[in-house]
Amino acid sequence: LYEDSFVIETIISEEEKSEEGFVPIKPNIEKLSDENLDITEHDDMFVIIVKKETIFVLPKRCMNEEQKKILSEKLVNNENKPE
Repeated sequence: LYEDSFVIETIISEEEKSEEGFVPIKPNIEKLSDENLDITEHDDMFVIIVKKETIFVLPKRCMNEEQKKILSEKLVNNENKPE
C-alpha cells in the first residue's frame, strides 16, 4: 500500500515457477485516485471494489498505522465527493 496506490501481487512458489508452461502473473496496480474505486472499512479489514468487477480484501492486521490512515482518508474523501 502506497500513498497514492496499492499493488496486489500473486506469490508464486519456486516449484510452480519451474513447471513447464509457467506464465508469470503481472502485479495489479490500482490508483487510489481512481473514480471507480469504492472502499469500505470494517473493524478488521478494508474492502476495495474496483469498477464493480474486482474485490480486494485487505486485512488490517497486515497493515501498519500509516497504511490504515491512507485508506481511511481515501474513504472519507470518497464519502464527501459530489455524485
